[in-house]
Amino acid sequence: MSATADGGLQQVVAGALPDAEVVRAWRLLGGISAETHALEVREAGGTRTLVVRRIGPGSLAFDPRAAEHEFAVRRAVFAAGVPTPEPLAWGDAPWPHLLLTYVEGAVEARAAPLAAGVTQLADRLARIHALDPEPLGFLPPYAAQVEALLAARPAQLDAELLEPELRGAFEAAWPLASRNPVRVLHGDFWPGNVLWREGALASVLDWEDAALGDPLGDLAVTRLDLLFVAGAEAMQAFTARYAEQSPLDLTQLPQWDLFAALRPVPHFAEWAAAMPTLGREDLTLARMRELHRWFALQALEAHSST
Repeated sequence: MSATADGGLQQVVAGALPDAEVVRAWRLLGGISAETHALEVREAGGTRTLVVRRIGPGSLAFDPRAAEHEFAVRRAVFAAGVPTPEPLAWGDAPWPHLLLTYVEGAVEARAAPLAAGVTQLADRLARIHALDPEPLGFLPPYAAQVEALLAARPAQLDAELLEPELRGAFEAAWPLASRNPVRVLHGDFWPGNVLWREGALASVLDWEDAALGDPLGDLAVTRLDLLFVAGAEAMQAFTARYAEQSPLDLTQLPQWDLFAALRPVPHFAEWAAAMPTLGREDLTLARMRELHRWFALQALEAHSST
């Protein structure tokens, strides 16, 4: 941790907890859109661990009030009983940030434990989608993410990943006349954003992509990510459990699967490069592309049958 960061972290804590002292701080792994540090803080009653998330420039360019808005989302989610770090404060000095409680746990990316935990994953996602969206009306529409992806059409489409077919089918179907009410979406609900402790789901992380829209958008993205890390059987078990827990119309899931398949096409090299940090050296770029092609084919077939 740099001296500049150290001073900034002290300022963040002092702004929210004037009588607290930062004993030590360390950078937490992960996080592209935000820089995250854990802090050991000494107070009158003893010491505890907190987390400071420094909001990244990308999020601020999209929403100058990103810290305030993410705090509001986290507060609503925490109050609703979704396991997630408790938000303690937000601020803009010395830079936009959130101050959160620290949750013990670890990211789980091994196939067998994830397959055993799909019921918990599905139940948590269904609980998020059951939140009242009214107090969070400031959240961006998920449709804006869809349209941004469609607008960023590359000059050369990836034929091996069936990008021409996927784009053609999804563009013809979009915009979708949703059969479901607008709900709060996590925006990136995948195993890398979930902490586990002793086999139990301990915390859902990273709410900066939260949006309002059709919950099937979230569901489809999670399905593909589970296919990558846990396999087709776990993906289907997750989907079946979610359907049991959520009163949604799944008729348009094939169309949202098309979108989920389009979403990672420009990022495969980056995603594959991150897999060894999760202990998944087996998930090479070639293997992920193979799994993606299978998912794309089943999405195209299901779409053509509707």
